[in-house]
Amino acid sequence: MGIINLVRAFAAVLIGGMGNVWGALIGGFVIGLSENLGVLVLPLGYKDAIAFFIIIVLLLSRPEGILGTRWGVR
Repeated sequence: MGIINLVRAFAAVLIGGMGNVWGALIGGFVIGLSENLGVLVLPLGYKDAIAFFIIIVLLLSRPEGILGTRWGVR
């Protein structure tokens, strides 16, 4: 019960960067807007898959998150 909400929250944290509260807030807005606007293009059954797709794309392109910093880089 509630596993999809946990996935959405995890996606929001990944988008913003671990340990960054403002980044998680921005990530939550990005997930919410993308899921609700994605329903305009995709069928309603794919709404939950949008968060998974965002997680995959973000981890492949920028694993530290949008507002995260790279470790070990000076």
